[in-house]
Amino acid sequence: MAKTAEDTMYAIIGHHFWDRPGGGELVMASIAVGLEKDGYTPILTSLTKFDKKKYIEWFGIDISKYQDISLNIKVKILGLYMRLIVWIPIKKAIQRYKPAFTVIDMPTYKPIEKKTTIYEYIHFPLDLTFNPRYRDLGFYYTQDPYTAERYNKFLSLIHI
Repeated sequence: MAKTAEDTMYAIIGHHFWDRPGGGELVMASIAVGLEKDGYTPILTSLTKFDKKKYIEWFGIDISKYQDISLNIKVKILGLYMRLIVWIPIKKAIQRYKPAFTVIDMPTYKPIEKKTTIYEYIHFPLDLTFNPRYRDLGFYYTQDPYTAERYNKFLSLIHI
């Protein structure tokens, strides 16, 4: 018997930037694929528009068939502060899809916490372990725009 729209169990996977290869992106894409294998229909949410086909190149994971809701923000700076509004596309997805639950990797979901069950993936505490002596190791310590913004610029000193 074919599955109907009423039978579909949605799960929202909320992440702020899906448009770069990183550990958080790998984990969230893997969660989406795992949820699909468990019978859920993943809905990806993001602040920026992203190319889902890149995940095949980056990680060997195909997320191209999943629906997404994005705010289409073009600015890729202020990543630390953009995390404060990661809940906005999630709220839109909740209203549209009425998911069984939401998976998010940011603690900034207070405006949606009563509208869905939330499972929060907690990243390895890079903030606590960042050590400048590793700056010559490559991408993650010296070239990643998010890390550079977070630890090297005036705006990273502003705490809300």
